[in-house]
Amino acid sequence: MSVFDDPIQRALNEAKKEELRQKYGAAFSAGDPELPPDIESKWLSSIEEFEQKFESAETTTVRRFIGSPAFRPLGEITPEELEKELGELLELLEANDILVHFGREVSPAETYRFITEELMDVEMEDVRIEGMTHNYVYEEFHPDDVEEASSAARDLLFGLLHRDMTIIWHLLSKDETYDPFGIPLEPGELEKRFREFIDRTEAFTRASVDLLDCTVDNDRAVVRLRTSWTAIATNSMELVPIAGESVIRLKKGSSAEWGVVQANIPGLQ
Repeated sequence: MSVFDDPIQRALNEAKKEELRQKYGAAFSAGDPELPPDIESKWLSSIEEFEQKFESAETTTVRRFIGSPAFRPLGEITPEELEKELGELLELLEANDILVHFGREVSPAETYRFITEELMDVEMEDVRIEGMTHNYVYEEFHPDDVEEASSAARDLLFGLLHRDMTIIWHLLSKDETYDPFGIPLEPGELEKRFREFIDRTEAFTRASVDLLDCTVDNDRAVVRLRTSWTAIATNSMELVPIAGESVIRLKKGSSAEWGVVQANIPGLQ
């Protein structure tokens, strides 16, 4: 028996998990059997504290949460002063457990403008818990449609080349799809065509996918990629080289995610 084994504490922990499930809808995985029960108990207590505070939390803004400080307008800050002003601003946020993440390169001026002119007025729960941070992502306020549409197209080809229909299903539009000639398809038909293509192929080898360009027009995008691979036929095990330009058309849905509405991919009927 492990020196950390405590059947009574483990039973209490399981009871606490069930209480948190019933009261807050918490979900727990199988967990680590080597985790000492007293450590797990402290962890469960922190979860309970978090849920209790969130349940009774009032709504505030980022500005009020950090003490309603005054910020110099960006137009009044010289390039020489900007680094210092931005550094102090980020330190203030971090001191209040607020982190801002940038998925792409953003200039110091835009970073300062975004935080002082947009983020400050965002509503948030007025909750402070040791070790917990409030996180904000710049791209959620300013999506990069070209990058996101291009990424969705690349992910579609990744799913195809890895014969993963789950990835493909999540990326396909559920309400609007077309065949390579622009003729509307019945719901589920485009998914069926991908599945049949995968079923005809035992594996893909020597794959290469290179982005050529992406054009975005409001909620529509067209992504062109240079693609090549060797398909191993399921029945004959014949090696079938496939190469050409893949054109993926996408539509941005109500959830701001890009869904594939048409896929002109060499070898896909």
